[in-house]
Amino acid sequence: IQQLCQELVALDDPPCKVALSEAATVVWGKNMIPLASVLPYADYWACMAAADIVLLPYQPHVYGERTSGIFTEAVVGGKMAVVTADTWMAYECQRFGLDSLVFDWNQPDKIQRLLALSAAPDVREKFHDMTAQYVKFHCEQGFGGVLEQVVMSSPAATQS
Repeated sequence: IQQLCQELVALDDPPCKVALSEAATVVWGKNMIPLASVLPYADYWACMAAADIVLLPYQPHVYGERTSGIFTEAVVGGKMAVVTADTWMAYECQRFGLDSLVFDWNQPDKIQRLLALSAAPDVREKFHDMTAQYVKFHCEQGFGGVLEQVVMSSPAATQS
């Protein structure tokens, strides 16, 4: 990710700014926004609101079987989340036909691929569908429905 950030910052006409934790080991440039390691709630949501794409270069051995709150918040907020292969988030993107959001962070053409994502109408349409389904599922009613299914399928419920 360090190389990716440096490549984004080095562009003559940068298409974006890059926000990273100030603890990140990157060479800071004019298009980089340093974020505190612990980000206050309002600052976090301001960054999320300003984002077009959220890069989540998570390690597969850590996120192979679990999700990320930032991933879910990005998707629900309509922000494309670019993720690492062999993670639960990659599985979710692929489930919605969004293989293009699953990245090999070492590939040579990653900048071009990132820039093309937000302009690709088919990707935007599929991502819009994913967002709509996530909004329906990741809400109070969605959680209540899942909880009710768990309770109703429990041994105590089936014995009564």
